[in-house]
Amino acid sequence: MEQSKSQFWHVLSLDDPVISSCGFLESAELQFKPFGTYLLLSESGYACIDDPDSVIELLRSADSAQTEPKDYGAMLQQLEQSTKYRKCNVQVTPSNDSLKVDLALQLQTLEIGYNHLKQGEDALLQAMEKRHRSEWKKPTHNSKKLNNMKMKMAQLEWFMKFCEKGGCNYYDYYKRPENSGRENVNVWTDIKTFLVDYWKKEVNKVENKPQTQDAQFRDRWLFGGNNYRRMVEPLHIAEYYTKGGTDYLNRREAHFAKLEGWEQADSAKEEKKGDAPKKEEPKGKSAAPNVTHDSCFWARVEEAALKLPELEKGGEGKIRQELREFEDYVMKLVNDYWLSPDAFFEGSSFMVWWRRYWEMLQRVEPDSDRDSRPFIVFMSKDGYLNYVNSAQ
Repeated sequence: MEQSKSQFWHVLSLDDPVISSCGFLESAELQFKPFGTYLLLSESGYACIDDPDSVIELLRSADSAQTEPKDYGAMLQQLEQSTKYRKCNVQVTPSNDSLKVDLALQLQTLEIGYNHLKQGEDALLQAMEKRHRSEWKKPTHNSKKLNNMKMKMAQLEWFMKFCEKGGCNYYDYYKRPENSGRENVNVWTDIKTFLVDYWKKEVNKVENKPQTQDAQFRDRWLFGGNNYRRMVEPLHIAEYYTKGGTDYLNRREAHFAKLEGWEQADSAKEEKKGDAPKKEEPKGKSAAPNVTHDSCFWARVEEAALKLPELEKGGEGKIRQELREFEDYVMKLVNDYWLSPDAFFEGSSFMVWWRRYWEMLQRVEPDSDRDSRPFIVFMSKDGYLNYVNSAQ
């Protein structure tokens, strides 16, 4: 795997007075051409653009009337601390593909509309779409491909924050299209499919040609791959169970399992040498993560839910034991701060399971037994609310 020689990130506010004062955007024959990736900021939000022609057109459209210089340090700090959400006015139809909607959302975030675009702005959107499709067809270095995937991951992260803002975890939002309409979910399905196809090919290449010549790139690659696994596999699980699937853990796609296995092997090697694991993990911290460490968590929730009808009928000893093992599994995630707090949102698949499970336990098991189990105490005494608050 080749490593990128240089990478450039630029941060620019669309109302920066320097844009209008320099005059370099007025000439048709530009001596200046943007390079690298631009993080463009506006009063309503931000967007990442790495197409130089699109950056030029967006800068030209800014027409800043501001005179005060911008404090970029303060702007970035504010961006890091909080994310602004705006109502999405993009009307999605089955004919819209994910690329066009994605570009439209970015323009809208910068206060350039989509459904009410003027003719010139509509031409900008079409030109951006054409250049993106052309760029996808060009051969690129592996590092650049990885960076492109990170941009897609950023879009999924926005989706997760959007769902959290609405009080719903993104697993259930994606699983239940009635939350926003099937067309909206199709947009994220297309992004998910794009990422899955990419990482399947990457995992296959690594198997055929192990990454031995560039340990630094391999670490970045593996870190990116497991971030992808934790964010995308839950969506894959949602699709699987929506279609009536069962026993996901024994039918899991190979590339997810291999990414997880490589991460675990690397961590084991580092721990054996006495070094800190290179993966980012919240264990030992006092705040819950925004992504669950185990990407198969929701599959385990779905399997626990499938066991409840048997428990209600009286339940064999095996069913009861498996449900207690699930209790212990959840508590381990909680104690290690490895479970995203959105699992405890009211109406989530996990909380629906818990409410049904708790009702059955009160009928079929004695109080003394229930009160001695950490998970039952944690849930029935509302201990999970403190866990949720730790992430805020």
